[in-house]
Amino acid sequence: MDNNPFVGTPLDYDEKIGENGCFYLNNILLEVKTTRAGTVKIKEGTTLIAAYAFRNCTEIERVEIPYGVTAIPYEGFYNCSSLKEVLFPDSITEIGKYAFEKCISLKEITIPKGVQQISYAAFKECTMLEHVNLPEGLEVIESFAFYKNTSLESITIPASVKTIRSYAFGDCTALKDVIYLGVIEDISKSAF
Repeated sequence: MDNNPFVGTPLDYDEKIGENGCFYLNNILLEVKTTRAGTVKIKEGTTLIAAYAFRNCTEIERVEIPYGVTAIPYEGFYNCSSLKEVLFPDSITEIGKYAFEKCISLKEITIPKGVQQISYAAFKECTMLEHVNLPEGLEVIESFAFYKNTSLESITIPASVKTIRSYAFGDCTALKDVIYLGVIEDISKSAF
């Protein structure tokens, strides 16, 4: 186990309860072993992914998240450098800070329609990210959300977005086309 926070407590878990390198406590995915590779299908009935759960899982290429999970947590998939695909359910309403930072193999992402805010640095330094599909209903793109996504060439921002914070698309050196379908109420001078 890499970082079992429950060692010596009644909630202690060990490799015996792990399913394919995934460690659960009831309906909570606590951690995935960093040696796990290939596809991870989070088990049905899971409603929460713990912060750091997939952090530094550098061999995982695909993740399937079941309906019922509502948030991608703080650093949930940080530095999953081989991650190419994430299948989100429509139940996702939140993408946390640094959630996918340094997922350098991610090429396309479709943000679920229930997400209203993309948090600080959520997709920072996803250098292969070429396509980002933002949903109508999204309201805020926080600072550094897509910072240094050097393969992103165009972005269509839905009319529902009213706020784009500083460096949200900073250092996206390939970005040529920004199509905005509405009226921005609050945009930082350094958003792009």
